[in-house]
Amino acid sequence: MKLEIGYKNTFEIRNKNLNLGLDNELKIIFISDLHLNGYSETLVYKLIQTVGSQKPDLILLGGDYVDTKKGLYLFEKLCSLLPKNVNKVAIWGNHDRFFGIKRIHPILEKNSIKLIDQDSIQIESSHKKILVSNSFLPDPTTHFDLSIAIVHNPKKLKNLNSSFNLALAGHLHGCQLVLKEKDNKLYPGIWFYPWNFLETQIKNVPLLISKGLGDTLPIRYNCPRDIIIITIN
Repeated sequence: MKLEIGYKNTFEIRNKNLNLGLDNELKIIFISDLHLNGYSETLVYKLIQTVGSQKPDLILLGGDYVDTKKGLYLFEKLCSLLPKNVNKVAIWGNHDRFFGIKRIHPILEKNSIKLIDQDSIQIESSHKKILVSNSFLPDPTTHFDLSIAIVHNPKKLKNLNSSFNLALAGHLHGCQLVLKEKDNKLYPGIWFYPWNFLETQIKNVPLLISKGLGDTLPIRYNCPRDIIIITIN
C-alpha cells in the first residue's frame, strides 16, 4: 500500500485484451482525467513518450483535461505531440465545462482531435470501420468492425445499447483511496459510488474505468494513476 501526497508524475499501464475475431490487431489507448496544472509538465512528457512507444491505432481522451492556465498550455503541448498519423477522439468531462470549453476546444481542433458530445463518429483504422459514440445509439443499418461507447461519468452507461463491443469511462479516479480490491471493485469507494470498478460488464459489454492521471486534490492511497491500453484481436 502506498500513500501519495502532492502532484506525482508516475502512472501504470493497464493492459486489456479483447477477442472479437478481427483479421488484424488493433491497439487503443484510453487516457482520462488529466487535471493538468503547473506541476504536470513531467507527467505530460512521460505520457507523450509512452503513447509514442506503444504505436496505437486509436487514441481516446475521456475528459477533465485542465485545471489551471498553465495546465492549458501543457494540454496544448500534449495534443501537439501526440502521434500525427493516428485517429484521436475526445469527449468532455465535468471539469472541462467548469474551466471553459471555449478555451479547450480550439486546441483539439488545431491538432485534428475529433470531438464528440452526445453524438457519434465513424472512423477507419487498419482497414477497420470503427464507431466511437457518446450517445450509445449505433446505427443498426451500418456494419462496424468495432463499436466503442465512451463517457466521462460511468453512471451514464446505465442506458448502454448492448450492441457495443466495449465501453470506457473515467471520472471517479478510483475514489483515490483504496483499502481493498475484490472482484475488480474498489473499497470503500464502491459503497458510495456503485460504479467504482476497475472493470465489469454491463449488458454483456466489457466496461473499463480509468483511475485517471491527475487529481484536483492530490491525495491518493493505494490507487495508482493509469492509462489503459486495449489490444483487440
